Amino acid sequence: MKKFIAVLITSAFLVSPAYCASQWTVGDPQGTESSGTIDNIMRINQAAQDRLLYNYRYGATVVPNSVSSVDVLAGNLSLPNSAGTVVRYGHNTTTVNVPWSVLDTGSEESSKTYYVWAVLDADATTFTIKTSLSSSAPASSTYYRKLGRFYNNASSSIENVTSFRNDDGNKHRDIIDGWVNYNGVSNTINNSYNVSSVTDNGTGDYSINWTTAFANANYAVAGASGFSDLSKHTWRMSAISTTSVRIYNTNVNSTAQDIDPITVIAIGD
Repeated sequence: MKKFIAVLITSAFLVSPAYCASQWTVGDPQGTESSGTIDNIMRINQAAQDRLLYNYRYGATVVPNSVSSVDVLAGNLSLPNSAGTVVRYGHNTTTVNVPWSVLDTGSEESSKTYYVWAVLDADATTFTIKTSLSSSAPASSTYYRKLGRFYNNASSSIENVTSFRNDDGNKHRDIIDGWVNYNGVSNTINNSYNVSSVTDNGTGDYSINWTTAFANANYAVAGASGFSDLSKHTWRMSAISTTSVRIYNTNVNSTAQDIDPITVIAIGD
């Protein structure tokens, strides 16, 4: 009888719970697990955690600072390698200014779109920032995440600063891809996003030229003109292409008229 009880006790210590091969396990490596299973449990849990947090981003928003730099606000990020087999985690508690000195290769160029990358190649808890002309990866980096982009215009002034979502910049149809507030009387842009210029084609006739072209001409355009006597003005679209949209403004007598302001927004692929 004593021998039978001893066998039962020994069996109880040898039997360990069975776990899914690649999902989070609810074991307690400090007490109830044998030393032979701890490494495997840790590996499984880390793999499950990496899948859960692979696209994690909280904060780290890219915002304008000046015509020569942008800022990346404080935030938490997961930064995988290109194969996605290893993920590092970074946490910045303060805003990081992003000057041209962090460009991954070459020197500043005008009329170019630059991408803002978080990088965590060093053995540290905080990530650093690089800018690059590449939309796929910053040069000489292993662990990185794309945060946003900006356009350096013909005058070498930064504009059109965009902070991406967790999708690393893939399109969402609810995002406005271009807009402008335009003074049709003085022919000047009051403010804009993704608009390189506005062409004055004649009285009440304007072409809004996009900095970054649309994938096709099937995007949606909406707008309005004037602050007062709105019923006396008619705004309509007269032509559309991937690179521009042409609009036409008339008064109550259907006569072309310049007006301030004219506003246009565009959403599409």
